Amino acid sequence: MFGTSKESELRQLIETEQVTWPCFYRKRSDPLPALEWGVRDWPANFLIDRCGVVRAVNLFDEQELAATIEDLIAETESETDEVESVINFATGSLD
Repeated sequence: MFGTSKESELRQLIETEQVTWPCFYRKRSDPLPALEWGVRDWPANFLIDRCGVVRAVNLFDEQELAATIEDLIAETESETDEVESVINFATGSLD
């Protein structure tokens, strides 16, 4: 999350830092994103998986965040292995 009061500053940060994930800019007159996400306090953070599902909220402890990310990576690798097994079975390419 970038904290800035000007949209032009956010655009510059996105370009300078080569941000590749979706970003949005909230004008003070537009509280909807915070309400939609259930943000009650600042700062707030959300860990979103590759499918766009919120998997954790407000992980401020670095060890807890790292462990949660490792779990998600392991889950993704497991899903990939399962998909490959199904494809191999369906195509007769059993290993």
